[in-house]
Amino acid sequence: MRSSIYPEMNPFLLLLGQVLKNLPNNPKPACAGFCLTYFDYIKETIVSERIGNVPPEKEYKYFFLSTKKVTQTLLLGKNRSKDFQNKKLEQYPGAIRLFDNCAGVSGHDSMVDEATAALWLIVINYLFSAKTIKPMEEEEFWTKVASTAKFVQTSVAPDNNWIYIMGEMLKNEHTLLHR
Repeated sequence: MRSSIYPEMNPFLLLLGQVLKNLPNNPKPACAGFCLTYFDYIKETIVSERIGNVPPEKEYKYFFLSTKKVTQTLLLGKNRSKDFQNKKLEQYPGAIRLFDNCAGVSGHDSMVDEATAALWLIVINYLFSAKTIKPMEEEEFWTKVASTAKFVQTSVAPDNNWIYIMGEMLKNEHTLLHR
């Protein structure tokens, strides 16, 4: 998994690819990619990108859904697209707002999508505020990501254990990769 728009996030996406392959009781084991939409409050930009392998027949739908999740979350002033989910209107969980930014993912199970979006926001926030913590290559970075994931899961999305589980798995994958 790679980003051409945010190449500095590729170490995270490499680890995330491993995490998604190894999810316990994976609700969608064949998933090898997703569409991500990211709203950056400081830059006042919203971008969408395909990450990994998305079936061609699903790509435009996933782009549409990830973008819809983010824009509706922002327009409705919510912290999560789960707050207004409605399957009849194709409004699904998968977007979350943290640190004044918002990300949405479509391609996996909706709660895994939301966890992926939350972890993207946590990592990109720490990456661009690297003055306060260690660089992404260091264990301390991933320990901070995992502890923040637990905090986000507890305080923002208490019904989504994937945020905490995947945060811990990212830390563990980094450790395995750098032994």
